[in-house]
Amino acid sequence: MSKQKTTRINIYRLRLPSLFEDLDPSRKGYQLEYSDDQTKLFVHPGRNATPAWVDYMRPLLSRDTSSIENRSSGFILMKRHGGNLYALTGGYGYTEIREAVLDDFGLQLALRMLDETGIASIKQRSLKGSVRQIMRAVSGYDPLFDSENYNRILDGLEGKVNFEGRQFRVMGRSSVVLRTERPIDRLNEVLDELEDIIGKEPKVTFPRSYEEVIEGGLIQRLEDDLLQSVRKFWRGESDRDQIYLEFSDPLVQFRCEKFKVKYDRRSIEAEEFDLEIIRDALKEKGAREPETLQALANFRVTGVNEFNFNEFENCTFARLIVYETSVDGRHYIRFGNRWYTILDDVQAFLDQELSRVTVDSSLLPEWDKNLNNTENEYNKWVAEQYGWHCLDADLVHLPNRSKIELCDLLDSDNIRLVHVKETWGAKSAYLFAQGVTAAEFYNNSKEFRDKCDEKWPGLLPEPSANVTIVFAIADSRSRQSTFPLNLTYFGKLSCYNAVSALRAHGFNVVLAPVGVTDRGDR
Repeated sequence: MSKQKTTRINIYRLRLPSLFEDLDPSRKGYQLEYSDDQTKLFVHPGRNATPAWVDYMRPLLSRDTSSIENRSSGFILMKRHGGNLYALTGGYGYTEIREAVLDDFGLQLALRMLDETGIASIKQRSLKGSVRQIMRAVSGYDPLFDSENYNRILDGLEGKVNFEGRQFRVMGRSSVVLRTERPIDRLNEVLDELEDIIGKEPKVTFPRSYEEVIEGGLIQRLEDDLLQSVRKFWRGESDRDQIYLEFSDPLVQFRCEKFKVKYDRRSIEAEEFDLEIIRDALKEKGAREPETLQALANFRVTGVNEFNFNEFENCTFARLIVYETSVDGRHYIRFGNRWYTILDDVQAFLDQELSRVTVDSSLLPEWDKNLNNTENEYNKWVAEQYGWHCLDADLVHLPNRSKIELCDLLDSDNIRLVHVKETWGAKSAYLFAQGVTAAEFYNNSKEFRDKCDEKWPGLLPEPSANVTIVFAIADSRSRQSTFPLNLTYFGKLSCYNAVSALRAHGFNVVLAPVGVTDRGDR
């Protein structure tokens, strides 16, 4: 018996049924080949292009390269079905509809077609500060037992499924890619089966952590909220608990000696990448308040290392900003120019995990700014009172690499490295990143430990010792009984990531609330 021929098809669901009438790719060279009340087929006959490899190979080619060409054709088939509008594409056809596709249609189908034993690979986006792409191959995988899934957006699934009575490999993301025996005139039967599947409960359950916001009106409200917060911060009318600037590589900040910021035809330099310092320096030079979000794209920062080499160039604030807010009782966060809804599963998970972190409210004394105005003054005072060592701003220099602050305070008797910062909300991420970076260098780099021993002979413990990392958060809110569960969402996320990373390296972790008495409070 001969094997039935199958065809691989790529099916999207479009957001708006009205696109059946509105979409017109003819300006890109597509021709309308077929049309009725339910179906439209556009075909691009093909375009010629010189392959990218020709320039590289040209010195070895003896022939005229003008005849070496690729020819690419494509199609877009739109199909009305069951009140929805679907599209099949081939070649470059997808580029004409990508802004109109329902982003997770294929993913939702895959969750209902695959079971745990059939999953072969998972594509996710990690929200550890910035958005990072992750692809994992798995086997016999149960997503509910993987805590990392609470920190990631599920972006695609691949595996084997039964469809039309046969086993095929299926991929699901914005579209579903599968094989069918049915010809094009029986496409309605394929769509009937897919609509039946999408109406069922998922076979595989991933924690519901984040969901990308795609509704234009809501995005506009969130962008307006961000702009108002930025403007209030610029005017000094509010702090920046909800605003943080995050680099894709957390270590890049520590490799920089200075930061150059350009905005509104002004240019300033700062030794620290601190929003308050940058804002004040720009205002001193007469820079105007940003009036639109587009203005944030005009803030450009370049990081320069100790060799006067640019670690990064012209990063825009619009790209770096992490911002969290609430609208109509729902929580949202902005990463890498995209907005995400923070769903209940991840909120509950973070609260559960952080409730298990040790909090020692008696470890450090209150910070009285009438006596010790700066962080350095407070750390020196604590060191004197407790017999500890103040290492604040005493940086360890690695040749051709980073400058690392091991900690602010060292309690040698109890083997505790203490990091102190007056912080809250989104900007607490810097405190956690600093602590993790220093601990990982101390744990993993003999070169770093040797430099530490040169600076402080006999003072530091061996990496194998029972070392405790302390994060001391100086803010009146840290003294509340609900701490650390009263941190803002991004503060919780940063704290959880730091605690997880440090425990994985064998460190103990303690949170130490520090009350603050400001000048004039007495």
